[in-house]
Amino acid sequence: MAMVVLITLGSWIAVPSMPASAQGATTGTRAITTVTEPDFPVGITFSTNIPLHDISFQSEDRVALNYQVSTDETLNLALVPRSAVIMQDGHLSISVFVDLQTSFVPPGVSLTYYWEISSQDGTYTRSIPESTLWTDTRFDWEIHTSDQVTIYSYGMSEDFAQWMTDEAQATIDDLESRYGIDQIEPLAIWVYPNSEDFSGTRQMNTREAIAGLSYPGASLIAAVVPNGNEREYGRVIPHEISHQVVFHATENPFAFPPLWLDEGLATHYQTGGTDHYPAMVQRAQAEGNLFDITSLNTSFPFQPAQASLAYASSWSIVGYIETTYGPEGIALLLDAFAQGLPVDEAVTQALGVSSQQLNHDWHQWVSDQNP
Repeated sequence: MAMVVLITLGSWIAVPSMPASAQGATTGTRAITTVTEPDFPVGITFSTNIPLHDISFQSEDRVALNYQVSTDETLNLALVPRSAVIMQDGHLSISVFVDLQTSFVPPGVSLTYYWEISSQDGTYTRSIPESTLWTDTRFDWEIHTSDQVTIYSYGMSEDFAQWMTDEAQATIDDLESRYGIDQIEPLAIWVYPNSEDFSGTRQMNTREAIAGLSYPGASLIAAVVPNGNEREYGRVIPHEISHQVVFHATENPFAFPPLWLDEGLATHYQTGGTDHYPAMVQRAQAEGNLFDITSLNTSFPFQPAQASLAYASSWSIVGYIETTYGPEGIALLLDAFAQGLPVDEAVTQALGVSSQQLNHDWHQWVSDQNP
């Protein structure tokens, strides 16, 4: 397994005990060095070596590493074991391992971190925040960029990697233009040439058939695309990009958009893999087995045949809305969900009909297409 050692420079700030409203004042800074040693896919060891004359430290003081994953607002705490805090030769050596596998953190995200020493008298010393990138160190990655896309790949031809970058940017441009979406944050797309390599990046117990994963909060996509396979690219990457764009277009602190809208748009933007959807939906409607829209708001069935029908139904719902209300209807829906409205209210505000009426009209539209 490849090992990469990253050395980052920061500084310490000494903060006295004070009211919460006053915290953040500093009494000075001193340079430090942090070494990060990734052990993919398990985690990262963080180490630093501080001259004791730079800080006030007693053996009973608590030492910790605080870190945040990407844009996550949660602050994680990794306490440094007493055995990993060593005073010798005028220095304080600190080392702690952060497990990124058990509480799964996908490769490709950045971690922002700082050290903190808490004394018994209520004062503490912390380092200036630093960042490191958690990556799959098994491979040597090549990078291609556009305005809003960075493609990381290996084992790909230069021409194909650049083609993927251009196509990914074109998908973002089309989604933003078609639905009036503000420019999203840049995306990082990590492309593996085969499923075997890709499987080493995934959270344990995920389904083997998965060829692409999207982590919207981290603006991150990971996927399998064999070198030169434009068809597989079109089936996987635009789908995942759509998820990212919908997330950014509807982000709010109250609710997510319904799954039928998110997956329906994603399946419309992929090229390939949906040819059988019309017949599947029409057959389900003729047999009285077609889903109601509300049953697809929050989850899809796990059983494969029913899951496929759920994706096909979502594809069909979005097709109906686009046909009936135009791209403006989708844009209004995205805007309503960005306000955090419940599904029924969002549908009524955007389309002027109730969810029940939308469901009835969609089913009728599908029936009218049956031969």
